Amino acid sequence: MLPNSFSLCLTNARGINSPLQLIDLSNFLHSNLNLLAVTETHLDNSTPDTIFLSTERPHWHLFRPDRNRFGGGVALFTKFPSERLDIQSPNGEDLWVKSKIGDQHNIIIFAVVYRPPSNSSHLLDTFFTELDNSIQKALSHRAKSICILGDFNAKSNEWLDGCETDRAGRILFNLLESHSFTQLVSEITRPPGGQGLPSSTAQGSLLDLIITGRPDLFGAPIIIIIIIIL
Repeated sequence: MLPNSFSLCLTNARGINSPLQLIDLSNFLHSNLNLLAVTETHLDNSTPDTIFLSTERPHWHLFRPDRNRFGGGVALFTKFPSERLDIQSPNGEDLWVKSKIGDQHNIIIFAVVYRPPSNSSHLLDTFFTELDNSIQKALSHRAKSICILGDFNAKSNEWLDGCETDRAGRILFNLLESHSFTQLVSEITRPPGGQGLPSSTAQGSLLDLIITGRPDLFGAPIIIIIIIIL
């Protein structure tokens, strides 16, 4: 089993470069977390790592493939000894890191993935084909587990009762089934009419997923929805 103190968090930030967003991020990094996965970082190479990794947080390591300051990008903050794997998709926004948790037998590969919303059949097929290729490469490393965290903009009633399954959700569900992976989140992660959702979305949506081939190693996720009204 993983150490009892092990904890991770996934957040869709929609930017971590403003003063308020940096305060939120700082609160995360001062908590008891061991790993923080962030989607939609909205960063580019003009933002140095030192903004996030101050001398007050010497135990954190940061991995981040950026897109630009107007959208996309992912990041992974981790306290564990980790190395980045060169298995990311050529056209997607994803990051794969191999981490040693506790003893040498607890090697887990963590991935952070962001799929921009799109109904294009070509883009969907390309994204999930490349994701499948990355998963197969990750499996070849024979880690104890693979844990994929991200915003897939995919909906499935297999994960949330009453949700209308879309094409992205069907493809992703079948892909996970083919690898005997389990999606752990079963509550809405975006409130009705909330951030990034149309007001007509009465139920809210489950877009932020945690996926693993070893669900026995992970506890049930706790969903915290923060709504900021300006």
